[in-house]
Amino acid sequence: MSYSVRYECGGRLGNCVFPYILCILYQKMYGHRYVTEQQANEVVIDDALFLKLFPFSNDGQIQLPHLQANLVFRGYFQHDQYLKYCKSFLEEWIREHPDQEIITGWNERIPAKILIEDALPDVHLSPKTLVIHLRMEDKVADVIEPNSALFVIHPDDYAPVLEKLDYDTILWVMNKPTQAIEFQYLSYLQTKYGGTYKVQRLEEDMSLMRKAPILLCSRSSLSWICSAFAYGPQKVVMPERYETWIHETFMSVQPDTQYFSYRKASRKDLEQLFANLKSTQS
Repeated sequence: MSYSVRYECGGRLGNCVFPYILCILYQKMYGHRYVTEQQANEVVIDDALFLKLFPFSNDGQIQLPHLQANLVFRGYFQHDQYLKYCKSFLEEWIREHPDQEIITGWNERIPAKILIEDALPDVHLSPKTLVIHLRMEDKVADVIEPNSALFVIHPDDYAPVLEKLDYDTILWVMNKPTQAIEFQYLSYLQTKYGGTYKVQRLEEDMSLMRKAPILLCSRSSLSWICSAFAYGPQKVVMPERYETWIHETFMSVQPDTQYFSYRKASRKDLEQLFANLKSTQS
């Protein structure tokens, strides 16, 4: 009997790559059909159940139970152990299935080959190029609750980590700014630290992060995924994780990953920072 496997994840591409990988594991190992529509008599595996059914061995390999049912992975499943374990075969799988898509919680249909293809074949970075990923848009949205838990890294807190890195060029990577506060944040960073920013397509941003000799990640799983699928060895610097979520044991996929501490800056915090700056300049 043939069984199906799919996932439901409310996030965007970086989040959805993790449950997508689990689906491909079941397709490759046990013959489940990867589907994107709901099936009959599905067995739901959420983040909590996942940790009970899928123990990690001491060497980081995932123990994949043979579940003979139509499966739906509902959650985030952000664990670097199984990402490390299946990275090589996943790249091969995507090459063999170039039309397969990753469906995001925002109903985006993104070709899975975005994880492995080079969208910037003519771009060659110097060995001391530092690429810094910024996660802004939804984290500083003009939401109903202006003091919500959404936040970004305080822009002044990049200073201590940059002082410790040996770089000669900064390239800032972020989605195209659409809000005034995003433009202000980026301008503040460029004025304080230098560097350049260029509006690019998603696949170009990802290729740039994957090429980076030095990658400074944001609080975003997209930059984590890019470090996982880097073209070669990288020095990776990640924000410390103050909270622990059940769905997340992701720490690193590159050896000797470094971490930096930071303050959380809400939209209100940033507006106050930029207002104070404007008043001192006037």
